[in-house]
Order: sequence, then structure tokens, then C-alpha cells
Amino acid sequence: KSRSRVERAEQVIDSLASRPKKERSANVSISNTRAGSSIAEVDGVTVGIGGATLVRDATLRLSKGERLALVGPNGCGKTTFLRALTGAHPVETGTVRLGKNTTVAYLDQERSGLDDDKSVAANVGEGAAVIELGGQELDLRSYLERFLFSGPHQRALVGELSGGERARVALAKVLKSGTNLVILDEPTNDLDVAMLSSLE
Repeated sequence: KSRSRVERAEQVIDSLASRPKKERSANVSISNTRAGSSIAEVDGVTVGIGGATLVRDATLRLSKGERLALVGPNGCGKTTFLRALTGAHPVETGTVRLGKNTTVAYLDQERSGLDDDKSVAANVGEGAAVIELGGQELDLRSYLERFLFSGPHQRALVGELSGGERARVALAKVLKSGTNLVILDEPTNDLDVAMLSSLE
């Protein structure tokens, strides 16, 4: 590149570096409920869709405190298997048993369950002005600020939000209830760095 173009680029970089950076930090937390030692058991499960078998003879034991990641290429059946765990998709063979005290919070990759014609606050609060987290009450406004929604943004219609903002609304809605099994399908899609860091 010509020297003048390089110098112009360096000037822009210097001007950006000198600007004060606005720190944004999210605070994702989960309100746990009492759980037994067994959270979920999958025995010899086969699931398919449209006549195609995606998962065959899967066996899994998920105990309290464990984390599990499902990885694989697109279309291999990860979402179908997760939906089978929640009971939203039928299994062809085998059984899925959730623990006696297991309560599920499921974030699907489509972020369904959001009403585009309602505000962020109305979607998450669902008529309530207070959220209970870990035995403590938190007003809805403060709860939404943890997910990086300031006052004006809390009144924005969900249908007008970006993909990342919709993902934050869906997370806030799913995680507000007490749970001891959190299932996140493609949770990092569209999230910004601040939100990813807190979710991690």
C-alpha cells in the first residue's frame, strides 16, 4: 500500500485507541432449585426426523453438578436429541427419564417463545414486576440491566431488536425461573463479547 494510506490508517487507529472505552459487563445467574443426585437418564434412545435416524442407541447419565457438551456437524441431530430430552420430540426407541426434582430451562436456537409485538420487559416479566433469584426478590428493571438492557431498551419491541439482543431477551426469560437442568442450544449465536463472557 502507498505510504499515505498506511499513515491515514495509523491515524484512525490512534484516534480510536485514545477514546475512553465504555465498560459493559453482563451478570448472568441461575436461580437453582433443589436437585436429586440423578438429573437425567437416557437409555438406548434412538431419535429421527422425516424417516431419517439421527441418533441411535444413545445412553447417558447426567448427575448433579455435571456439564455436557454435544458437538457435531450441522444436521447430525444435536437439536433433535436435545428436544427429545425435554419431551418436545418423540423417541423411536428407548427411554428418557428426568430426575424426580429436575426442572428444565431450555433455550432453543430459534429463540422461540418471544412475542415480537411486546417489549423486552413484557416478554421477560410476563406481567410480573419482580423476579425471584436464589430466594431473593429482584425488580424486573434491575434483572434486565444484568442482561445489558438499560431503561429505554427495556421498553423496545422485541421485533425491532438485533439477533444478539433477541438472544439476550431469550436468555433472560429462560433463566429467570428456578432450574437445575439448563439446556442451551447454540447459546453463543449472535451474542456479544460481554454477554459471552458472563454466560461462560
